[in-house]
Amino acid sequence: MESRASAATPAEDFVCLHFVFLHHGYHGRETDFHYLSSTAESALRAAHGDDAPASQPASPHFVFIHPSGSSFLRREQGVVAYAQRYSNHACAVISETLSPFSRERNRGVDHDDKSGRGTAAGSAARGAPVELHFSAVGHSMGGLILRFAFPLIMRWVEQLVSQSPWVRGVHWDTFCTMATPHLGVLYVGSHVKTFLGKMAGSLLSAAVADLFSQSTLITLDLVTEESLAAWARFKRRVILNVVDDRIVVVCSSSFVMPLDVRQRISAAVPSPPPASSSHAAPAVLNSTDESKQSVVAGAVRGPSHGKEHSGPEKRTCFDVPNTDASVMHLAEFGVYCASTVEGLRRNAYELKKLSDELWPPELLPQQRALAERILGRVGPLELHLLDFRPLRDAPVECLPRHVAEARAKLGVCSSAMMALGAHNFSHAAMACKGLFNYPAFFGFPSEYIVTDLLGIPLTVHGLSTDAKDASTSL
Repeated sequence: MESRASAATPAEDFVCLHFVFLHHGYHGRETDFHYLSSTAESALRAAHGDDAPASQPASPHFVFIHPSGSSFLRREQGVVAYAQRYSNHACAVISETLSPFSRERNRGVDHDDKSGRGTAAGSAARGAPVELHFSAVGHSMGGLILRFAFPLIMRWVEQLVSQSPWVRGVHWDTFCTMATPHLGVLYVGSHVKTFLGKMAGSLLSAAVADLFSQSTLITLDLVTEESLAAWARFKRRVILNVVDDRIVVVCSSSFVMPLDVRQRISAAVPSPPPASSSHAAPAVLNSTDESKQSVVAGAVRGPSHGKEHSGPEKRTCFDVPNTDASVMHLAEFGVYCASTVEGLRRNAYELKKLSDELWPPELLPQQRALAERILGRVGPLELHLLDFRPLRDAPVECLPRHVAEARAKLGVCSSAMMALGAHNFSHAAMACKGLFNYPAFFGFPSEYIVTDLLGIPLTVHGLSTDAKDASTSL
């Protein structure tokens, strides 16, 4: 369902509400997206202050919807239970946010509303119609939860809109999954751990059974026509993943198979490209090689770009030098890894169909067929791969200034934790949460989501938006 507004309605006469669904992964916490939401809110507050009224009604007012009620026992109930609980919570938040607009048309605006949500939008335009925008970010299993929840939420929104003539349009903008096992958890650490997860873990936990494809979730429930059609309704469908993820292998989250993943599943690997000498770092694409664009149409590249930079000096990245064999192999086919926000803005790769070079047909054929079904029904996906390791290992002179300064200030314990996040626990570190809350190193994926996917500039010149956080206590 897209905009149903008439051409006669001027843009300045409506209120734009942008709801952002957020969901953490298995055994995650409601605070896992704290850095992302707090970064967005800080930028929005800096634009016009905490109490300044919204002066431009058509500017978006953001509502971040975190999960609610994820107790320890509930974490094991499985994706379906999570999704049903979250969809109920999200619909309740949306309903409460929109209630001032409904009351205004029935008996006037309730100026004593204490909800903390519809107030800014209500004061922005009395009697103006409302335009609804929806985006979503799911980390790890949270992406699967959102995929299951979307048909439920969309049906509820459609019913709401059919009964609310003051809603001028609905837009499903962006859905971003971060290290989500769309094809299931295929391999964890070792064959022994993988076996134990599939057998023992699946017996003890419905959530583990879902993740290891021991239930019908991955192979049936999430690939129904309705489920994939809901995913396809988002204008921008982004998969953002760490290239060396040790929890969710890249082929499950990104539909490409790097060399290290092939080695994990004991598959034959092609000869890696020649390694750079110890004195020469691989070439980095600079601003003259490609224009800097964050718009999808300009930023996304396809397989034809794989040979674009062939020559005596191979291009392997957009920002910080990277000599990892898997990274260099991916770069041969136009898939680059980023270690900064700028790198993510320029490394988008359009996944229209699976590549035989990036995923040979004979490797994991069942999972490959599932990936082909997803791409065939959902449409092109925008792939971004990132790598934290260069921020820890590259020479200081190759790093952005703020990263180099932060690395120089690290103490012994912080340096060790940063190294663990970069090399061993990148799956958790990409959310910049908990023990890995080091924004200078692990914050750029969240910053990219805020600025380029949600459209909230961290440099706040001319920004006229408002944010409200639907906290977990609601």
